[in-house]
Order: sequence, then structure tokens, then C-alpha cells
Amino acid sequence: MNLNDILRDQIETRPDKTFLFLRDDKISYATFAERVNMVGSFLKEEGVKRGDRVAIFLNNCPEFLYSWLGAAKLGAIMVPINVAFKEREASYILEHSEANTLITEPDLYETVIQGKRKDLSHLKTICSVGDKEYPDVVNFSGIMSKDCDPLPEVQLRGDDILAVMYTSGTTGEPKGCVLSHFHYIAFAQAVKDHLLITPEDRFICVLPLFHAGAQWVITTTSLICGASIALIDRFHPRQFWEQVHHYECTVFHCVGAVLAFLEKLPVSELERTNPLRVVLSAGHPELSERLGKRWGCTMLQDWGMSEGGLTIEHIKGPHKKGSCGRPQGPNEIKIFDEDGKEVPVGTIGEIVMRGPMVAKEYFKDPEATAASMRGGWFHTGDNAYRDEENFFFFVDRKKDIVRRSGENISSIEVENIIRSHPKVEEVAVVAVPDELRGEEVKAYIVLRKGQTPKTAPPMELIAFCEERLAYFKVPRYIVYIEDFPRTLTHRVKKDELRRLQEKPGEFYFDRRKKNELEDI
Repeated sequence: MNLNDILRDQIETRPDKTFLFLRDDKISYATFAERVNMVGSFLKEEGVKRGDRVAIFLNNCPEFLYSWLGAAKLGAIMVPINVAFKEREASYILEHSEANTLITEPDLYETVIQGKRKDLSHLKTICSVGDKEYPDVVNFSGIMSKDCDPLPEVQLRGDDILAVMYTSGTTGEPKGCVLSHFHYIAFAQAVKDHLLITPEDRFICVLPLFHAGAQWVITTTSLICGASIALIDRFHPRQFWEQVHHYECTVFHCVGAVLAFLEKLPVSELERTNPLRVVLSAGHPELSERLGKRWGCTMLQDWGMSEGGLTIEHIKGPHKKGSCGRPQGPNEIKIFDEDGKEVPVGTIGEIVMRGPMVAKEYFKDPEATAASMRGGWFHTGDNAYRDEENFFFFVDRKKDIVRRSGENISSIEVENIIRSHPKVEEVAVVAVPDELRGEEVKAYIVLRKGQTPKTAPPMELIAFCEERLAYFKVPRYIVYIEDFPRTLTHRVKKDELRRLQEKPGEFYFDRRKKNELEDI
């Protein structure tokens, strides 16, 4: 099947059921499909055809979904762009993807696109969502006001391309993961089966729609199940429980960093009486366990990436502390050593996978494709180990492992220990070069409200770590920082931390020198 088939099935089965909740607006499956058809008709009039790339550069709004599914009706390919991207980053993706159409909004158009438009050689049509008018830019409201006949069916297969999703580009320019309709549907089917999603469920979507989790876990799963989505413009921690109650949401999917924000909130009556039945998150398993008890719902862990692959826990168990579940879907998923050999149970290695739920390639990048697909297996760059029952336990990104004097140290393990200190709000651990040991452990720490470097001296945290970690894992450097550079999904940008230079007024501590707290 493809996404067009699934939407058509839902229109026939439950046309009047609400698919999207947005503030006080309710959009039924039938209305949603009509608007998707309007966008598809507009794109066809603009010359968009099967295989063309349609870029979507929007914050969370229904128009993102209309545009995505409208392009799919023609067999065209969505290229979602991170709304945090600046002019250079967005322009690179538009040029590299050879997108001939862009759907965006006024703020992003004016600050990111307008000044570079003449340099975007492939871009023929720009459409803007909102009230502002621009020369040579189509206003989206005009598309929604036109009567149009149903688009003729485009015959698609599951392995036809649905999206080119660009990675974060942590090792260079972003790479475009070429993903099929089957990729999206297989991922969503596994989520449906493991969370036992029914048409009565309502997802709350606070993840940005350009994010794989919002597209696969929330949108596609809702479509295949006939469920509903409460679409939130962006994550507002203090409004979260009010939104959950207002829309009567039962399912929440997020990254672990979002859980950390919610844990900071004081327990409220809305939180205590929340209607959530299941939460699926990636990362922070210890935090997930604590919040499950606090919220009174089932907390599940998963692992996945833009290029494909999924491990996930089942809502009915069994559950293993710290595990991200078993591999699911049609892919083979294994753990290899540096020589490309499968490692024994309990041994840390790199997650590798092969199968139809892996990205077809990196768009226009055969070298990166070949490098990642060594020996017929896609190498994820993520380290994990598995137990005798094939439960996976994520350890760290390979690039986030600290290699100190021949020892491999998981930054996540050190972070979990420091985060458990009662005076610590959040922590990020990175590797820094060291002449003697290759690399050393450096911890950036945000203290809890009311704490200062004087009330929470670094040696107190060092002693806390020494009681709980092997000596070689204890941080050499501690830097107190007010907040971290973050992505729109609230993940810490560790690449920026690695490049960060300490500034006057920040507190920096070097354990090796046995010095007192330095105000640099």
C-alpha cells in the first residue's frame, strides 16, 4: 500500500470522524482529504509531476499536512526543512534536492528565502501560508478557495519514494535520506501493534512536523488506525497538561529531552488526572520510568533514526529496565564490531541493519551511501548491546563516546549519574582533546533553580561521581552554564558544545589541577 490508499480507505470508513484538532477547529477526515486534493490540484497546475520534489518549510500547521499528502497524490516527493535553519542551510537543501516548489510562511520567507531566491536555480513556484502578499508568490488561501475535481489516481507502489528527509548534518552538509511509502507505513504499523492504537486514540503532537517522529509515529500511525491528532504549534511545557485535557489525548510521543522539561514542572491537578494511557519516548529511560509512576500511565522506549530501523517495547511487556525494546518491522537489525562481525550477547557494538525499511540511498551522494552501506549492512553510528532475549540497550552515539586512555566511556552513562544529583537540572557530557589520554570527559551542567556554583561546588559533584562511576569515567572538566544550545525538538546540540569556548562570567573547573572554582 501507499499513503494515498490509506487516506482513501479512511475517507470511505470514517469520513465524519475528526482527524485534526487545532485550537478550537476540528477537521474531519473528509475535509482533510478535500484540502489535500486542493493542494494536489494546485501543484499539478504548476507543473509538478511524479518524482518532482516539493519542499515544505513550515511550522506546525494543517497546511504542512495538506502539502505533504497533496504532493503524494501526484507521486511527488516531500522535502521537509527544519524551521530553525538559516539562509545558508535552507538554501543548500533547496538546491541539493532540486525542489521546484516551496511551500513556506511569511517569517521564514522574509528572513531565510527572499534574499536567496534568485540563486535557487531549480525553484519555480513559491507558495506562502498566511495573509501577507508578495510579488511572484502564491498565497495559500487562494488554493483553499478554489473548487476542483478529484485528482485522477496515480498508480503508486509501496517502494515509490515519498520523502527526502535531510539529516542534521553533524559531519558536514546534511544528507538526504530517500524514503519510500512502505518505509513510513511499516514504521507506523509497528507503532500501532506495540502501543495497541485504535480509532478512539488521540495523539498530542508537540514535535515539529518536519521531524521523523511527527511524520511516522504520530501522523502516519493515526492515518492507518483512523485515530486523531491534536496538532500543537510547538511545545509549551506549562501549557502541556491543559492541552492534554482539552483535547482528551491518550497517546504522547516525544524525545527524552521533552520529558526532562515536563519533570521540572510542579505536580498539578491536571497532571494527576491526565487522560494519557501510553507515552513513547526515545532516550532518558530512567526519567521515563520516574514519570510513568508520577503520571500513572505506561511509558515505553524506542530507538529509531531517519534512515530507518526500529526497536520498541510492547505495551503489554515484558519490560526491561533501560531497554529500548526488540527490533521490529521487516529489517534485520544486529550489533557488529569494528571488523563487521556480530558481537556476542552483552557486548557493546554498532547497530547495523538491512531490509526494506532502510533508506534507499542518500540523495545524489553515492559516496556517503557506499560508506554507510558497507558489506550490505547500513551502519547507524549508534552503539548498543543486546541480551539473550534480543532486547536492545542503547549506549551512545559512536561520536559521543569518550575514548580516554583506551577506555570507551558513554556520555549518556555519565550524564545519567550527574543528572541524579539533587542540585543538577540538566547535563551534557562531551569529549575534549587531551595530549596524554587522547580525550577527556567534560560536563556542561545547568544547576537547579536557587543553586549557584557556590552552593553546588564542583568537587561535590566530582565526589558524587566518584562514588558511582569508575575513576576513568569521572569528568575532568566541569562548566556551569545557564542553558544549552538546542534543536527544535529540545535535543542538546553537542557539536556546538564541543566548539564552545568558555566566556567571562562562566564557571570552569579542572579537576586535574586541584584548583578552586574559577570565574573566567
